[in-house]
Amino acid sequence: MEDENKIELEKDNKNIDNIGRGTKSRRTIIVCLIVSCVLNIYLMYIFLHSLNFSQDGLKIRDIQKLNLFKSIMTNCYYKEINKEKLVESCIEGMTKLMDDPYTVYLKKEEMEDLKQKTEGNYKGIGISIKLGDDNLINIVDVFDNSPAKKAGIQIGDKILNINGKDITKIKDEQEYLNLMKDKDKEIDIKVLRPSTNERISFTLKADNIKLVNVESKIFDNDIGYIKLKMFDNDVSKKFKEHLDKLTEKNIRGLLIDLRDNPGGDYKEVVNIASFLLSKDDLIVYTEDRNKKRTEEYAKGEGLDLPIGILVNGNSASASEVLSGALRDNNKAWLLGEKTYGKGLVQVVVNFKDGSGLKLTTAKYFTPSGECVQEKGLEPDYKVEVSKNEDNLVFRGLEDKDIQLKEALKIIRKDILD
Repeated sequence: MEDENKIELEKDNKNIDNIGRGTKSRRTIIVCLIVSCVLNIYLMYIFLHSLNFSQDGLKIRDIQKLNLFKSIMTNCYYKEINKEKLVESCIEGMTKLMDDPYTVYLKKEEMEDLKQKTEGNYKGIGISIKLGDDNLINIVDVFDNSPAKKAGIQIGDKILNINGKDITKIKDEQEYLNLMKDKDKEIDIKVLRPSTNERISFTLKADNIKLVNVESKIFDNDIGYIKLKMFDNDVSKKFKEHLDKLTEKNIRGLLIDLRDNPGGDYKEVVNIASFLLSKDDLIVYTEDRNKKRTEEYAKGEGLDLPIGILVNGNSASASEVLSGALRDNNKAWLLGEKTYGKGLVQVVVNFKDGSGLKLTTAKYFTPSGECVQEKGLEPDYKVEVSKNEDNLVFRGLEDKDIQLKEALKIIRKDILD
């Protein structure tokens, strides 16, 4: 019996030797791992308590579990793990659980792109895109003096292929942007042009783009026209400059074109509304998850002119704030088509490593108490265009822009007279 135990013991020793040669080394690794886990958990515990996370219902053991998972993966997984990518993937996964397409984690390069665009300068090919009802990436603007404009890309073109990759299945605009992120190489793009049903290929090289998001002119010496392409940084200042030049020429009415304007800076649209509304008029209010209400009021003396606002299905967010504010205060009429329907407010959180988080923090409401989320705003005067995409190419040209031409008729007939 003793010999049998001895044989079994020898077998066990051999198995142990086979499983773990270098026992001291393994013990050292295990001890280090345990110490690392305990220390990280302890530090996380202190950190969470300093932020009062427990008051929000987040249990310490859940954080311990996450931190233990990170330690196990980085120390025990059979391949070396990139810790930064592991953390990024965790954050991306958590934002996807929010079931909110506007709450997204932005990597460093994506944050840089966002910052450049909101400042009015960026490196790219010079187009603005939108996921259309046909689930294709539609080009809704082509910037002047850009590589896209010089190559012949047109508003209304639909992108089919980028650098040999079929993108017709892409449902997220950010995925499209990721394909374009290598701005130092030539970019091959194939588009569908609905007006001729052609498939056209372009080879472009990214360049520095200076966005011009405010344009103005006068139609027939009496109607001022301001086109707002996006509510980026300082757009309210530019808007006021254009508005002052128009009013100096004694215009009788103003048409603000917000077609295909995806939104932008919340403070900028509040400033623009303040130029147009009377002092102390309610512009917009927001409500957070706790129903805390924050109101914004006009501070200026307003504009004593009839105003028309031209909108379509791509007029979103800040465009809808301005439209709702002027309409509900009986300051403007909406012309065109029903707006997009985005009634959510986002803030951008900057992380020290250059990445960031675009986070939905509240819903906004028009002065009458309407939240446009997933509903949009119905126009007072419906001015629809046919599905012929040619109209997109002639935006802002009275003789060829069908929607603008009709809107100007309405303003002269029903609003000015």
